Amino acid sequence: MDLTIKGRSHGILSFFFHSASLDLQNVITMGNSIIGVSILAMPWCFAKVGVLLGTILLILGGWLTRQSCTLLLDASIANRCFSYEYLSLMICGKWAKLAVEICTIGFLLGVCVAFLVTMADLLPPVISRLLNVPESGTLRALTLTVIAIFIALPLSLVYKISNLSNLSAFSIAFYILLALKVFLDALANPQGPNSWYRDSQSWAPQNFLAVFPIFATGLSCQTQVFVMYESLSEPSPHRMKGIIADAVFMCILLYWSVGIVLPIPT
Repeated sequence: MDLTIKGRSHGILSFFFHSASLDLQNVITMGNSIIGVSILAMPWCFAKVGVLLGTILLILGGWLTRQSCTLLLDASIANRCFSYEYLSLMICGKWAKLAVEICTIGFLLGVCVAFLVTMADLLPPVISRLLNVPESGTLRALTLTVIAIFIALPLSLVYKISNLSNLSAFSIAFYILLALKVFLDALANPQGPNSWYRDSQSWAPQNFLAVFPIFATGLSCQTQVFVMYESLSEPSPHRMKGIIADAVFMCILLYWSVGIVLPIPT
């Protein structure tokens, strides 16, 4: 199914981020590469800094992400190099290339560990109830092994990120359903624990340093910029900037919608 919408975008995404084109398929794929377990931390972040300050910090994190990606694209065009590592080599030398490679490896390793730890915490209880087997360390290890070998490894070997567009669409649909479920539960029980105004505050800057790194890294997509750029059928910096802007804005909406309706006690 072709999800590409060509031409100039005049929708809400363009209004906020001035996107030149709304390439829905690539926006969804890029957005799915941004969203992660950070969405689970949004209620805690908003509870710590308040709804108003949390919203400002979330938008600021998205703006910084967009600006850094724009700098990467502009530098790559100026040097005619669309590789994170070789761009650092051309600009700063071989030691910069080595540093970028080490940082990228560390970043990807951290993402992999976070993914596996989250799956190990969430899936074994579900499997235990479905199969009526005791939850144990063996079940946890077996679950991690199956996920790593038969899910994570094949997906990581896909050559073009655009080939994952259908899976990305299902993933984004799940996040949207999650946000709608949380929001509808909050509306159905306005006085309950899911009330968006219960025990909430609007401004608590004393927790800024604890929260802003989560907002910033939760929207980061710099390592995917060149991978996505090379997968475009008609690559152009202008088009890529629009994809990044719309994907970041989509993620901000999802993070915000989950964060404000699930405040937790501070």
